[in-house]
Amino acid sequence: YSDEETEKNAIMPHVKGPFGIIMSAVEETRKLADPRELYKVDRFLEAIGLSISPQYRRMGLAVKLLEIRDDIGKWYGLEYTSTLFTSSIAQAAATKAGYTTDVERLYDEIFPSDNNPFLPRLKGKSCKIMSKRIS
Repeated sequence: YSDEETEKNAIMPHVKGPFGIIMSAVEETRKLADPRELYKVDRFLEAIGLSISPQYRRMGLAVKLLEIRDDIGKWYGLEYTSTLFTSSIAQAAATKAGYTTDVERLYDEIFPSDNNPFLPRLKGKSCKIMSKRIS
């Protein structure tokens, strides 16, 4: 669920350093795929990221967790679910769960290349905001 107060508190301009760089990039990306604008909905479920502990991977849990969002959304009368996925593995799980891509941004374009500690591991990779209508 998102409202004005939540939005105001989500932006963290006071955070500096690498985490601040990441949070600024997340906020910029979220603004590009706001479900209120894209799908004309007022109530939606939003998340950042999807992670499964290594000992529980390859069991289909990521897809199950995303599918459970349908039940949560129905329970609370929400119309859409939207998530920023940062890894290709999470993006593949979202596709299997019926999510579609709203925005894709290459990390090379998000983070400045000069002395950036993130780029070597993220070169050629992207983050995506993916969403799904709750049915």
